[in-house]
Amino acid sequence: MSWLIQPLGPALVLGMGSIVLILLHAYLRRGWAPVIALSTLVIALLVQTTLQTSHAAIAVGRPWVSVLFDMNGGLVWRSTAWRWGGNLIILVLALVGTLLAWDEGDYLTPYYRAIDLALIAASTLVLFADNLLTLASMWILMESIALARLGLEPRHQPETGRAGLSAASALLVAVACPLSGSALLTTPFPAAVLTPLVQGILVLAIMLRAAIYPLHGWLTHSRLTSPTHRISIYLIPATASLWLLGILNRTAHITWLGHHHWVTFLSLAILGSALAAWADPICSRSLDFVCANRAGLVVLMMILWPGQGALPLAGWLLAFSLGLGLLLAAREGYHAWGGRWPGVLAVLTLLGYPLTAGFLGQPWLNRLAPSATGPLPWLALTAGDVLVLATLLRDWHEPHPILPRLSGQEIRLLTAAILLAVPILLVGLRPSLAFHLSEATINEGGIWMLLVGVPLIAWARLLLIAAFAAWLWRGPRIGFAGWRGARPGFAHIVRLDWGYAIIQELLRAAGASWRTLSDILEGEGYLGWVILTFVLIWLLIHA
Repeated sequence: MSWLIQPLGPALVLGMGSIVLILLHAYLRRGWAPVIALSTLVIALLVQTTLQTSHAAIAVGRPWVSVLFDMNGGLVWRSTAWRWGGNLIILVLALVGTLLAWDEGDYLTPYYRAIDLALIAASTLVLFADNLLTLASMWILMESIALARLGLEPRHQPETGRAGLSAASALLVAVACPLSGSALLTTPFPAAVLTPLVQGILVLAIMLRAAIYPLHGWLTHSRLTSPTHRISIYLIPATASLWLLGILNRTAHITWLGHHHWVTFLSLAILGSALAAWADPICSRSLDFVCANRAGLVVLMMILWPGQGALPLAGWLLAFSLGLGLLLAAREGYHAWGGRWPGVLAVLTLLGYPLTAGFLGQPWLNRLAPSATGPLPWLALTAGDVLVLATLLRDWHEPHPILPRLSGQEIRLLTAAILLAVPILLVGLRPSLAFHLSEATINEGGIWMLLVGVPLIAWARLLLIAAFAAWLWRGPRIGFAGWRGARPGFAHIVRLDWGYAIIQELLRAAGASWRTLSDILEGEGYLGWVILTFVLIWLLIHA
């Protein structure tokens, strides 16, 4: 069983569980598919604990001789503390998604759970990839499975022309391979000297996979309505891709990202996604923009602290993965057993309030202070946080009576909420855990040192966010009489649907022109041959 104690161990377990579900789907009684999926995830989680390491990296590879280049290469996966923590969160999110989908009784349910396990395995392989060749190969695999999962649901009809845009991230990662050169394909990431062009392409691919505004079109047009779909198709692959930023932020020559133009652009993009979330009247689509907003904050931390490793990203990355997962579980659990504490904790985590995992990101916003970058980025980010909090408060429902007795469904939903609440509070109360996972070498201190170290402007900013968000929450009922009529038009503008429609029409026109040209030059018509004859005559005359 030594093959399990390696970076490929959890992925191999998940792959075997997926194969078992596919082979036995005709013989499984109703209710057995989630049991097998949950058992597989628990085994993978146990295997994950054997990979725990804070000092030495565990690597496994499959060497091969390239047929394209005169070199030796290989697919290599490496387990470090940072990657170990990211994979642990992915498995916890997968457990939560399985618990939320427990009562699905469709005849295709075994296939759903099988593809979910395969997608989790592919995300794990992406996270542990240790060179560009391995990353590109596993990324293409992950996107292929994600598209298969997106198209499997018979009642689910996404706008495939735009929903498939996420697959463009696989194309970008593949393009980065020839641009980097053959020597860097199998060079481990810590030692790889990637060019700024390759680094930019990888960051762009990650932003597209995480649906960061304005690259959010595939997510909003995928129409992911159930929490299980959001976790399996979006949240888990997005967590794996954003986790790679912590590795990419250690590579050489990454400091070009720290230019103030990039800071301003991404701050305005975060504000744009917050405006879209606040203006959109449809709750599910509004949640898509909340996801895009919080993912954009992770990339902003990398731009503010280029070359500083994973530590500046850790707080907001934990808030993105754990906070959004808890928010999805809280919305399902509230209607089932009436508890409101999961929703409160999720909102506090997403906004980075004290004693939550998101609070670890507050000190790193120092570099966004008006004295450092000018007032525009700071104001844009603060206004965006106000609108995000107002959006989450707007979706707050009326008090729901707590059920005196919990049934099996309510217990599963409560368990899902606890699975995410525990790491949120544990990291919030013991920040040293995040420091160890980030492989930081600084003296981290405890929660008291973190609270004292946060500057006064950060505390003032948190108070302003809470105050203005509460006012906006009640504002439309008090004095915004014309907002109800103007809201749909404003939401259409900030959603950028018009921009995606223009791009789609341009691509359709370009495709039609290319097909027409191909028919003329290579089809049954003789015009292409006539043109070729004249070209040959001209060459013979002027030879």
